[in-house]
Amino acid sequence: MKKKLFITGAAGKVGSGLRRHLKDRYDFRLLFHRNIPEVEPNDEIVVSDLANFENMVEACEGIDTIVHLGIAIVQRGYPRTRYNQMIM
Repeated sequence: MKKKLFITGAAGKVGSGLRRHLKDRYDFRLLFHRNIPEVEPNDEIVVSDLANFENMVEACEGIDTIVHLGIAIVQRGYPRTRYNQMIM
């Protein structure tokens, strides 16, 4: 039985590449905020904002491993703030 991997930021460049690379080894639960790309038929999809704590707790149930690639943009328009949110 495959382990279940939860990927935040699954629609991004790194998340998409990771899915392609690991698709034969893991079952996926994928977090998308808005734009949902094409996914494999067996992939589970969660549509939520990372800032929604209750949704994130629920999304992590039954997961073996979490790969956190998503970011939560709280303040728009301030490049340094956005950089810190992504890197910190």
